[in-house]
Amino acid sequence: MRRLLLLILIVGALVAGSPSAAFSTGGLEVHVVAVSLGDAIYVRAPSGVDRVIDGGNNRDELAEYLLSIGETEIDIVVASHPDADHIRGLIRNVEDFSPAEIWVNGEARTTNVAEEFDAAAAASGATVEVGRQGDLLQLGTVNLEVLHPVSLGSDANDNSLVLRLDAGESSALFTSDLEVAGEAELIAAGVPLDIDFLKVGHHGSRSSTSAPFLAATMPDLAVYSALDGNRFGHPHASSRGAS
Repeated sequence: MRRLLLLILIVGALVAGSPSAAFSTGGLEVHVVAVSLGDAIYVRAPSGVDRVIDGGNNRDELAEYLLSIGETEIDIVVASHPDADHIRGLIRNVEDFSPAEIWVNGEARTTNVAEEFDAAAAASGATVEVGRQGDLLQLGTVNLEVLHPVSLGSDANDNSLVLRLDAGESSALFTSDLEVAGEAELIAAGVPLDIDFLKVGHHGSRSSTSAPFLAATMPDLAVYSALDGNRFGHPHASSRGAS
C-alpha cells in the first residue's frame, strides 16, 4: 500500500505546475483539474471507462483540459450539487462529450446555470439518475459508491453527493462541499471511511474537514481545490479542528 502511495505522491509532485494535480496507480487515474473556481475531477478506470465529478464555474476550462489529454467522450457525469462552481463547467461536457449517465443529487434549483444544466441533461439522451446512499456507479473494475446523502436536508452543501472509490487496495473519497454536520452524519452512519486519498471538503473552508472526520478517514494524501488569491480566502488558515 505504501509503495502505491509513494507513486501517487511522486506523480502529483511532477505535475504540480501543469493544468491539474494527478495521481495514478494500477492503471487508475484521478485528475484534480485546476479550474479558476470550484471543483472539477476526472477519473479514468484501467478499463478505459471514465467520468467527471463536477466541472468548476467556467464553461470551458474542464472541457479544454479533457481535450488536451485526448478525451472526447465521457461515460459518466456527476453533478454533486447544483452550485454554479460545480456545474457550470459540466454543461459543455453534457452537450459535447456524449455521456451515457448523468448523476445528480436531485435538489431543485431555479438559478440560470442550474436550469441550463438541467436543460442540457434532458436534451443529451443520457440516463439521469438521482444518487442516494448505497447506490453504485460502475466504472469497469473500479467500484464507486454513493455514501451520502440518505435524503436531502435544508443545507445545500450537506446535500452534496459524497463518493467513495475503491480500486484494488487503493481508495479515495470525494466530498464535494460537505460540511461538518454532514461529516458527522457519515461517521454516525458507520459507512467505510478509511481511505488513502481525500478530496478536501468545500475547497479547504473552515466549515469542513473536521478533526473527527480526519480521524475517521486517515488519508495519506489530501488535495483541496482553490486557486491562490481567490475571493473566498480558501483554504482558510483555521478550521473546526483542522487546518
